[in-house]
Amino acid sequence: MLVISGPPGVGKTTWEVFSRAAERDEAPAMAGLDFLGAAWPAPGDAAFNTRLKARNLAAVWSNFRETGSRCLSSLR
Repeated sequence: MLVISGPPGVGKTTWEVFSRAAERDEAPAMAGLDFLGAAWPAPGDAAFNTRLKARNLAAVWSNFRETGSRCLSSLR
């Protein structure tokens, strides 16, 4: 798994990493953590829905693995 992190607007959501992995036949998948945690209201002890993001990422990864993906890029 590769987690790409940074402030908004710096280009971390580009497909560069995903595209290169696909070119090398690494069977990549991609998931956006911001979208995986997009739920309201957030729990009082997890302002950024961190636990929800982690649970959703685990579920998404499981689904990707079932379809043959071997690596995951996670955009944060």
